[in-house]
Amino acid sequence: MVGGAAPFALLVLLYFALPESLHYLVTRSRDDHRAVRATLSRIVPQPLAPDARFAVHEAAARASVGALFREGNARNTVAIWAVYFFNWIAWFMFLSWLPTVLKAAGLPAAQAPLGTVVVNAVFIVCAIPLSIVLPKISTRRLLIALLALGIAIAIGLAYAGTSWGLVFTLAGAAGLGIGGQQIALNYLVVGSYPTTLRATATGWAIGMGRAGAIAGSAVGGTFLDMGGPNGFYLTLAGPLAAALLAVIAIRTGERQADFSLATAAH
Repeated sequence: MVGGAAPFALLVLLYFALPESLHYLVTRSRDDHRAVRATLSRIVPQPLAPDARFAVHEAAARASVGALFREGNARNTVAIWAVYFFNWIAWFMFLSWLPTVLKAAGLPAAQAPLGTVVVNAVFIVCAIPLSIVLPKISTRRLLIALLALGIAIAIGLAYAGTSWGLVFTLAGAAGLGIGGQQIALNYLVVGSYPTTLRATATGWAIGMGRAGAIAGSAVGGTFLDMGGPNGFYLTLAGPLAAALLAVIAIRTGERQADFSLATAAH
């Protein structure tokens, strides 16, 4: 009940606290753009002219699944779906099977669940710093760095053996290198589509991620049986590498800064 009530209470707070997209306000507002002026006054140092008019350099698009594959969006759509799918395979395969893998490697059963605790603790600690830096850096470059880190962690775990201090250190680092992408992925969608397609694009991308989560949770035991703990960890590098290639294929353009496309003219 607490887990359900707390997000609901936060949703009410965010509804009033979060500013609306400038794209949305300019294209949908029927007044004199008072909200746009108020937001821009906090961003642009010089005062706006009283007769300033606002427009967005963005063609209107119907928010449908088909639109995700038209007007030059097909490449990004396929690549983003692949990023979500493969990253979620690795993340949920790792989370779901880590205690079993640690037990199979020789860790006492009572201590094996601590691996998941460490991973999630690092993920939570890293979430806030990532959310702060995301608007200030290239999401695409951040994801490339995180995925490269995740691949290195997977390979490191494969050769860590029973050096439990190293194993738990690398497992904790996986909270950032394999799980940190969960914080950045939705921001990547925002920067890759026009405003009218963002909700549709995000929903479908998360759907692909959920499919990957199911697949990752399902196949983890198979790879553990086939290759043991070392083979399991090495397998994680595969979907992470596929996600890395997909991120490289994405072209985000200049959409990430909402205010950069809101033009004041008079």
